[in-house]
Amino acid sequence: MKTEIVINSAREEVRVALIENRVVTEIYLDRKKERGIVGNVYKGKVVKVLPGMQAAFIDIGTEKAAFLYVADIMIKKEPPPVLTKEKPSESEPEKTEAVLETSETAQTSETLEKTKSDDLGEGLDESIEEGVDLHEEEEESEEPAAVVRRSKKRSNQAIEDLLKEGQEVIVQVSKDPIGTKGPRVTTYVSLPGRYLVYMPMVNHVGVSRRIGKEDERQRLKEMIRRLRKKGHGFIVRTVSDGTTEDEFKQDIDFLEGIWEAILKNSENRPAPTLVHNDLDLIFRTVRDLFTKEINQLTIDSKKEYERMKEFVGTYLPTFLPRLKLWTKDEPIFDAYGIEVEISKATNRRVWLKSGGYI
Repeated sequence: MKTEIVINSAREEVRVALIENRVVTEIYLDRKKERGIVGNVYKGKVVKVLPGMQAAFIDIGTEKAAFLYVADIMIKKEPPPVLTKEKPSESEPEKTEAVLETSETAQTSETLEKTKSDDLGEGLDESIEEGVDLHEEEEESEEPAAVVRRSKKRSNQAIEDLLKEGQEVIVQVSKDPIGTKGPRVTTYVSLPGRYLVYMPMVNHVGVSRRIGKEDERQRLKEMIRRLRKKGHGFIVRTVSDGTTEDEFKQDIDFLEGIWEAILKNSENRPAPTLVHNDLDLIFRTVRDLFTKEINQLTIDSKKEYERMKEFVGTYLPTFLPRLKLWTKDEPIFDAYGIEVEISKATNRRVWLKSGGYI
């Protein structure tokens, strides 16, 4: 079966089509004006602590302050990587205080905006089951879900003991703003890669339950235990079935590089500020949909093609021959018959082969 990915990159929107045996099976749209902020990481400032609600409002630079619930605050005994400095007195040395941050999403849900349910969603979706102590290695494997759930034990501490007004914290957006409500954020930062979801400050190893073979699950788990740094957590995504140690190393290096960049950006910039922007649809497509089963990926933008070529050459070099630039005058979606399929799918009436319609 021939499977292709076709990408139409225009000024205002990007469209991605997955074609199997010349049949359009999936369409992804990313309109720049409507692009959400879920998955973005910010250095924010606490503007209000609400003990009665056990929540806080965080200024992250958006129109409305973000909402942080006490259960979304990660507590760690060791000093976290990002610190808010207090003014030292003349007789005392400089003190620091901070709150850790490590995610609740992972770049990807089972909606198509974040990409294919099993492949793109697991970035934001691979989860830790409720009740698990995140600081102890858990033997039970993980299955994809909407968020990384915190242990109930973590909500025992009052928010006024964890946050103070004016304190700076790193947070990741887990829900876009809706109506009069601002975005919801979490200090649980998780970073999705091609094969793994990286949780920088969570000591946990899990494997997606969609990998059914027990011997393969154990092989993958043992590889991660050998490769990971102490105290760092990973969830093995479904696409990792059959992955080699070198591929895992490459993914780990990539994700650790992103986390180091987040920490560096947070040190050098004043709050509120964006320190990490989630990948756009084109790069999520390359990361999560461009698998061994894809025969060819074709894009009609020279600029985006060069960006993709650099990314693929670095992280998926064996896939470079499958990456193609569309250079013909005819619009790429017209040439592949995709525009017609989109038009049919968006009509008020969708005609069936039997002669009926929906």
